Amino acid sequence: MPTITLPDGHTADIRFKMREFRDLWRDGTIQRMQALTTAEGGDLGEFYPVLARVIRSWNLVDDDGQVLDPTLEASYDELDPSQFMALVQAVSGMMSGGETAKN
Repeated sequence: MPTITLPDGHTADIRFKMREFRDLWRDGTIQRMQALTTAEGGDLGEFYPVLARVIRSWNLVDDDGQVLDPTLEASYDELDPSQFMALVQAVSGMMSGGETAKN
């Protein structure tokens, strides 16, 4: 399982299988994500369903020190922007066949 290191030193484990990609493609989530990366504006929340499906674990906590659950979309609202964008870049790279997360 690929592990990425976020800008603040936290880590996240990503596992993304073709069956998940197909489901997200079929429901239009992937196309909405692609539109966000090529256009200005939009809702970054469009990335939440994808991240919640492919990020299997992480060591991120909220402001009160409670561990966040990466499978819950609400957890992504608790992240710092740099953490969130690093996750988006890593997952987008894996989907496009570009850079993969480093172990």
